Amino acid sequence: MLTEEILERLECVSGEYPQYMARCPSHNDRRPSLSIRDEKDKTLIHCFAGCEAKDIMEAIGLSLKDLYK
Repeated sequence: MLTEEILERLECVSGEYPQYMARCPSHNDRRPSLSIRDEKDKTLIHCFAGCEAKDIMEAIGLSLKDLYK
C-alpha cells in the first residue's frame, strides 16, 4: 500500500487510518503540517503551509504518479 510507504518516509507521523498528519519534508516544518489521506485507489496529500505535492513526493524519493497506484 502506497500510504504505508509514504508514512515510513516521514517524521512525526500521527493519526490513524485513513487520515494522518506528519512533518512536511518539503520545508523546514517544526509542527506537522502535512495531511496524508488514504482513499480507495489513491493517496491524497496536502501541506497546509502551501508546498506543492510534486515537491513533497520528490523530497521522499517518489513521484506524483505514485499517488495514483
